Amino acid sequence: MKNLNGVILCGGKSSRLGFDKLSLRKEGIPIHLWWKNLLTNLCDSFYFLTNHDLQKKYDLQPFLLDSIINLGPLGGIESMINVDRSKAILVVAVDLVYVKNKDLEYLIQNRNTEKMATVFMDSSHQLYPLCAIIEPGLFEVILNNYKTETRSLKAILLNSDIQVLQRNVDLRGINTPEDYSEYIN
Repeated sequence: MKNLNGVILCGGKSSRLGFDKLSLRKEGIPIHLWWKNLLTNLCDSFYFLTNHDLQKKYDLQPFLLDSIINLGPLGGIESMINVDRSKAILVVAVDLVYVKNKDLEYLIQNRNTEKMATVFMDSSHQLYPLCAIIEPGLFEVILNNYKTETRSLKAILLNSDIQVLQRNVDLRGINTPEDYSEYIN
């Protein structure tokens, strides 16, 4: 039951981290190749959502350029929705270096297509929208909300009928030099 496209949200240069997150490595390979290998097996198709400079620097294929600049993850998801509105979207942030294959397999196996999305709850009991499956039923809500003041995927999810998965998944990203130091040591 794939019927699932993937989008890897690559972001840009992280001002807090001091370098772009695509230069991270996981299991001995560049992080974007790790995600590409994983999503190739889990999704019907996938795209790196990035900006032009990072696409050229890392030769990201296949890719989508962010159609709405400075909107964060919602801009990327909007770009992906416009590619194919018939399939759900597996959304992942490129810097989720602690996520494992089995975590995404669990997310997919426990996907509830009758809900608007399937989302992990993090260790602090908060929804984590950047490792989630968004069903086509939520697409119009997202497309309408990004034009308003509700520019938060998390806020949209909180107001939608979603499947919440409570599992011990490490959803920490690399956002600061301290995060990076902890990751590499």
